[in-house]
Amino acid sequence: MEISRSCYILTMAASSLLGSAPLWKTVQQQNARLLVLEASLLDRTRYSTTTNTDARNLEECQCPFKRTSDGKDYETVDSTSLFIFGKGILIGTKNVGNAGEPACTYGKNVLSVDLLGTNCPSGDGAVTFGSRNKVSGTYSVVTGGAYNTAAGIGSAVSGGFSNAVSNLGSSIAGGYKNTASEKNSVVSGGESNTASGNVSSVSGGRFNSASAYASSISGGVGNRATAGDTLTAGAYGSISGGSQNEVKANRGSISGGEMNKVYYGGSNGSISGGRQNEVKSDYGSISGGYKNKVNDEADYGSILGGKEHLIDESVGNFLMIPEEITESRITTLEGNSPFICSESICAGNKRFKFNKKVTMKKAFCPKKTTCE
Repeated sequence: MEISRSCYILTMAASSLLGSAPLWKTVQQQNARLLVLEASLLDRTRYSTTTNTDARNLEECQCPFKRTSDGKDYETVDSTSLFIFGKGILIGTKNVGNAGEPACTYGKNVLSVDLLGTNCPSGDGAVTFGSRNKVSGTYSVVTGGAYNTAAGIGSAVSGGFSNAVSNLGSSIAGGYKNTASEKNSVVSGGESNTASGNVSSVSGGRFNSASAYASSISGGVGNRATAGDTLTAGAYGSISGGSQNEVKANRGSISGGEMNKVYYGGSNGSISGGRQNEVKSDYGSISGGYKNKVNDEADYGSILGGKEHLIDESVGNFLMIPEEITESRITTLEGNSPFICSESICAGNKRFKFNKKVTMKKAFCPKKTTCE
């Protein structure tokens, strides 16, 4: 039994040494693994040496930046040199698409400051600041605000919300939901204002519209300087303020009031104020009052004020005098009197139309005769 057990042990030992994994092969594998590790360490040492060399070179001014004196920031080494970027500069987060909108296709030579990754300067030379602003026009800018768009060449939105410029040189300074859609049109501010005439402008207010050439609205609510029924009418028309006033005539003007109108037949016509006054003749004017009218063919006709006065035929230069004269109007009437008065008589060479009864305290000569 002892001999058999000894033979078994020797057999097992021999099998272990000469079996499927001989000892000499195990040593060979270990040597190979050791060589791989040594090579890896050698490469790492070389990389470390190269990195240290590059770092020393950067410190020797081969980089355009250097640490500030406090060691917290970087500053440029050479303040006389430019940084030239072929594609553009993005400060913040890139717009890769959000809220169902596609990713931005950035233009050439763009600048974008974008905290949330929502701006899109897709036009060449475009600039976007703010949030969710889009600039597709070449050389155009949006410098602040949110949800603004600049699509015209050289157009600009300075700030505000939901403003849109869409033509050459058009601009909006700020406000909410304003539109400048024609060449060189301008909206300075306000809400829901529109400048759609060439070189037209709206300075402020709400729901104002300047659609005629070089027309302008300074403020107010719901005012319109429009071309009317023709494309050429309404040029240079202006409204200073008030509400729901409308100018359709060339060089027509309304200073204020409510629901006053200068029609396209009333070139150079004007209304200073009041309510529901109308001028339809060239150079016609109404200073104020309610529902006064200077109709067609009554060129140069003028109404100072009052209620429901009407001039409806061409009678040359004349003045419609209100039926109620107050002390405050006397000075105005004296300064605009159609008469030349002496101590005993007043004479005039104008034609007059009286809509109501006129009482004469002394003689009245309707013709060129001598009065006694």
